Amino acid sequence: SRPAWWPQRGWWPQPAWWVEISRFAIVGGVAFVVDMGLFNLLVFGPGQMLGHKPVTAKIIAALVATFVSWMGNRHWTFSERRSRRRSNELATYATINVVALLIAPSVLYVTTYWVGATGPLAANVASVTGIGVGTIVRYTGYKLWVFPLGRVSPPARRDAPGTHARGVKRHALAPTTLGARGDDRTVG
Repeated sequence: SRPAWWPQRGWWPQPAWWVEISRFAIVGGVAFVVDMGLFNLLVFGPGQMLGHKPVTAKIIAALVATFVSWMGNRHWTFSERRSRRRSNELATYATINVVALLIAPSVLYVTTYWVGATGPLAANVASVTGIGVGTIVRYTGYKLWVFPLGRVSPPARRDAPGTHARGVKRHALAPTTLGARGDDRTVG
């Protein structure tokens, strides 16, 4: 009756979980700085480009921050569980993020237009609250549907110096030519 992502031994999460949550937090921290920085730049920065449209500014900032977050989570936090079917992974990721993206602007909308709090402090508190709730939704969604347990991606190919992408040893002085499939082959 415990969630699939919860460690099976004992009640306390295992070290691998702490590494994963730490990476998720670091990626989220970078995305948070991007989100808040861009939001404040658009609303309160020079020229106040979107000063009269804080919700629009929040949506733009959240979209940029989400892209930053996706790159970090796909290539670092959950790199061992990436799907080979990127289109399905991306569609699921996008769905989860659409839901999560609507949270921060919704909180800001309620704060600005229903509560009537329009100053920088109120806007930033609402923004941080929305980001916090959205983060919980994202992490849960990523763990359950985007990068579920049991999915293992092939290890990243790291070519040794002097080898071809397929691991074939190259001869240092041998001429190369483009093969029929466009790959670099050693001839000699």
